[in-house]
Amino acid sequence: MVSVYKINDLSHKKTRFKVDVNAQENRLTGCAVIFEGINVVVVEGGSKSIKRYGKLMLRRINWAEAVEDEEEDGDGNEEKPVNKCILVPTK
Repeated sequence: MVSVYKINDLSHKKTRFKVDVNAQENRLTGCAVIFEGINVVVVEGGSKSIKRYGKLMLRRINWAEAVEDEEEDGDGNEEKPVNKCILVPTK
């Protein structure tokens, strides 16, 4: 099985670590494409592992919190869209 997740901002080290370590713990392979404005995570593995990883990506990680932490450190006058993770449908 393959899952593709679209994330607005994956620049925060804490969330990047969670994405990477949980993929390793669930024995998933794949990659992450990190670019300004859009990030894509592609993982491949067994159905049970993909289900567990999906719950992490879509429910357990607070994507908006990571961006808020960075905005407190900088001046952050720019308006950024809400950071969220979306499961991209695959066939």
